[in-house]
Amino acid sequence: MELSPSATSIWLQKSRLELKLGRLYDAIDSCTRVVASGTEAPGYLRESYLGRGQTYQRLGKRELALADFQKSLEVDPTNGNVYNQLAWFLVTGRERTTSDIEQGVKYARRAVELAPHDATYRNTLGVALYFSEQWQEAIDALQKSIIAAKTQKTR
Repeated sequence: MELSPSATSIWLQKSRLELKLGRLYDAIDSCTRVVASGTEAPGYLRESYLGRGQTYQRLGKRELALADFQKSLEVDPTNGNVYNQLAWFLVTGRERTTSDIEQGVKYARRAVELAPHDATYRNTLGVALYFSEQWQEAIDALQKSIIAAKTQKTR
């Protein structure tokens, strides 16, 4: 089912609103329509997989969430937000493993590489380093996050 670019954009916006309203299965359906639409626009695909992954995460469907986060990364491996979301998912999940934390640190580091002045990404890195018990690095990352947040507010 090929959607026009404007229709694809509308479905993506609809999915975001449904997620905010707590209509989780409707949000999944809207994201799935974008993915199935045949669009080749990386931004639409990235955001659809990311949104669907976040929705699965809220539903407690860890494996489905992880698969969609990873697909979002495959679609756009240069987007810091995708790395940040995936890192946060891996290190803060209830079912996290040592391997998840290690991978989360790698993803968080990559997000910071892509956007070194982003306070949120630096915060995620600090949290990931905390969970990996790299205490001093965690403190350093969190301090840089505070400085970056102050800088972002003054812009």
